[in-house]
Amino acid sequence: MELRSSTLLITTYLRTFGFTWSLTEGLDLFLISLESLFQKIYLLVNVAITNFEGGTLINIQR
Repeated sequence: MELRSSTLLITTYLRTFGFTWSLTEGLDLFLISLESLFQKIYLLVNVAITNFEGGTLINIQR
């Protein structure tokens, strides 16, 4: 995960320059949840594309 390593780099950088732990931990959690959100969106798009290519569009109202 490239985002995870850049998150670590950002938080290390902030801690080096004297930011509080609470701020960096909050940023850490925010970026991790953002990464999780993007993974879910990617998964949904991937499933939609796979279903479309298979010729079956899912009808949610059923």
